[in-house]
Amino acid sequence: MSQGGNLMRAIAIGAISITILVLVSAVTIRQAVGQTDSVCATVPAVATSTPSLIGDCETLLSVKGALRGTAPLNWWTGRSMTQWEGITVREGRVAEVSLASKDLNGVIPAKIGDLSALKTLDLSSNSLTGPIPAKVGDLSALKTLDLSSNSLTGHIPSKLGDLFGLESLLLSSNSLSGQIPESFNGLTKLTRLRLSGNDFTGCMPTNLLGVADSDAATLNLPTCRSVNLTPTTGERLISVEARLRDIEARLTAVETAVAQPETTPTPTATPTGSQ
Repeated sequence: MSQGGNLMRAIAIGAISITILVLVSAVTIRQAVGQTDSVCATVPAVATSTPSLIGDCETLLSVKGALRGTAPLNWWTGRSMTQWEGITVREGRVAEVSLASKDLNGVIPAKIGDLSALKTLDLSSNSLTGPIPAKVGDLSALKTLDLSSNSLTGHIPSKLGDLFGLESLLLSSNSLSGQIPESFNGLTKLTRLRLSGNDFTGCMPTNLLGVADSDAATLNLPTCRSVNLTPTTGERLISVEARLRDIEARLTAVETAVAQPETTPTPTATPTGSQ
């Protein structure tokens, strides 16, 4: 075979190899994408929506497995998310999960903390057990958290004090124990608070006593006396402390001056000349 023929054969083999490699890569990528989108790919209006809503869909289907009940939730891929039981979608994100009195049991999955646009989480009046996941404190947009009338145990995660926009916090009628986190002093927007029906100890954060619609007083806990310093408060205290030190130094100088006895200068003798 001539050199030209060998060259053409080599080129043909190379082209076939490249084609096979491209096809294999395409199949691999397609499979990877399919694995990523497979769960929510058939949900109407989700597969073509924003990645954030797709992520919310994946999270809810993951959460569904942990929230067991006598009647399974109608969250499945063949139904639009706007028809999912207890789910409200606004502006392309899951805004509310309201599943009160659904006869749910099991534990609250930490995965629910991935619903970053959630404003309402209502799992009240069910039979949920276990602790409140600290990851609920990641729901920075949350305004209403209602976990009342369940069988939740353990301590309240201090991370819930990071929910600075929270307006309604309902944890009554569970089996929670331990101290009410001092971080709750940061929940300055609370207008409704329910904590009764648990076994809390320690003291009551001062900020909670100012909530208009609250049962905090019924817990008969003493008020926490510690001061929750914000950066601004800390800076002011440092400034005041510096001024006090300056005043103290001046007073010390005055006291020292006053304590020193007053001395009368001795007259100097004037030498007289000889006559």
